[in-house]
Amino acid sequence: MSETSRYFLAIVPPAPVLSAVGDLKEQACQLFNSCAALRSPPHITLHMPFLWKDKKVEKLYQVLSEFSTDVSLLDIRLRKFGHFGERVIFLEPEANDGLLMLQKDLAKAARTQLNLLNAGYKDRGFHPHMTIAFRDLKKQVFQEAYQHFAQKKIDLQFQVQDFSLLKHDGKKWHDFQRFSFRRSLHL
Repeated sequence: MSETSRYFLAIVPPAPVLSAVGDLKEQACQLFNSCAALRSPPHITLHMPFLWKDKKVEKLYQVLSEFSTDVSLLDIRLRKFGHFGERVIFLEPEANDGLLMLQKDLAKAARTQLNLLNAGYKDRGFHPHMTIAFRDLKKQVFQEAYQHFAQKKIDLQFQVQDFSLLKHDGKKWHDFQRFSFRRSLHL
């Protein structure tokens, strides 16, 4: 039987934003004992986790590389916090048609060229976000945690120039391979 690895596709922000969001995740861990979000770098998920045979990883790289050459640069701005139920707190990007199109097109390419069918999470549509606290955030402290983050003044901006293939090592997710965009909106 062939070995497989777990991957997912995401936008991982550049250093200044990566650090700022990482600090927020650290706060969630230290102040509210919600540390699960620290098992991956700050990111916006474009395709949910999937298993891929190690011996076919070159095919995965090829399809993602070809896809990335047709993607335009886009800008992301994070200025407010949101939540899913009482277990997930996140930074929510401002409305962005380019981001929605990127996810839709990537999901289609993954489905048609790689036979990956789980682009979305269960029956929910794409809701771009950067998770700050989740899974291990206790309902008893949710309101306090959400108020802590929601009252923060935040304005993070970055240009998306690539997307990442993240790989799980059994404990954490790592930014494994980047696929650069080759076409600018300003051609």
